[in-house]
Amino acid sequence: MDDSWTRGPVVLVGASGQVGGALQRRLDDLPLEVRPIGRGDDLTHATRDADTLIHLAGAIAPRRPNTFEKANVGTTRAVLRAVQGSSVRRVVFLSFPGASPTSPNTFLRTKGEAEEMLAATGVPTTIFRCDHIIGPPSEPGPTATAFLTRGDHAVAVLGTGRQRWTPVLREDVVEAVLHAALEPATPAGTFDLAGPDAVTVDELVDRVNGREVRKRHLHGAAAHVIAALLPSLHASTVEIMAADWVLDGGPTASAFGITRHGLDTLWPRVGAPTSPSAPARPTTRTPESTTAADTN
Repeated sequence: MDDSWTRGPVVLVGASGQVGGALQRRLDDLPLEVRPIGRGDDLTHATRDADTLIHLAGAIAPRRPNTFEKANVGTTRAVLRAVQGSSVRRVVFLSFPGASPTSPNTFLRTKGEAEEMLAATGVPTTIFRCDHIIGPPSEPGPTATAFLTRGDHAVAVLGTGRQRWTPVLREDVVEAVLHAALEPATPAGTFDLAGPDAVTVDELVDRVNGREVRKRHLHGAAAHVIAALLPSLHASTVEIMAADWVLDGGPTASAFGITRHGLDTLWPRVGAPTSPSAPARPTTRTPESTTAADTN
């Protein structure tokens, strides 16, 4: 931790999410006070004398009775109220590529509305529009977990499987947020955050399983029928998961002084030799939807 970095209290909204949990562990190793905010906690009180607020709350597939508006706009409205009149000097927010208050996609629209609300605070705000986030094998996160097979069962994949992403490793997101939150010299504004590898979703499915697995592709009318039948899936989520998301994250990495790591670091190509010290892959899946992922 550089001597110039912020050492005042840091408020962490969304500490229980995929990025939030890892970020809190990283922050706990530093000589500063971390204030994780959970549901029901007094955000305004925690923020009053804080230096930095990190806003990670949100969802790409909210489960009822939660909604996109509650998850993405409602949480941001609470952040807005808390920041007003506080000592906060920097806000960091995780968003998604394509976020816009005019988007026909509900997820992207609510993320865009959240971005605009934060920009209106007048507090310097750094927004990372992250491609799909992939955790390590020990904690793969919702997206990778949704791609794990059960035995020889086919993995349900929204889209053709040929759509290409530039997924970003969770620890790289943590480092980007850490620098944006604590290093005064880092810029405010909106930045694309992505990994260095462009892969098809089918390739990503095989990587997280460590072998080629059978896939059941749901696209077109079939995907939207599934979305209408499953309470955990939304038409907006279907559109996001089935689309191409190929970003150039190099300029962001340079601006924030971080190193992006390729998928091979944790998820080698199928058929590639595996290091004896490589972490074990998960063999079971958590009770998550097989076709949805949270942003955090």
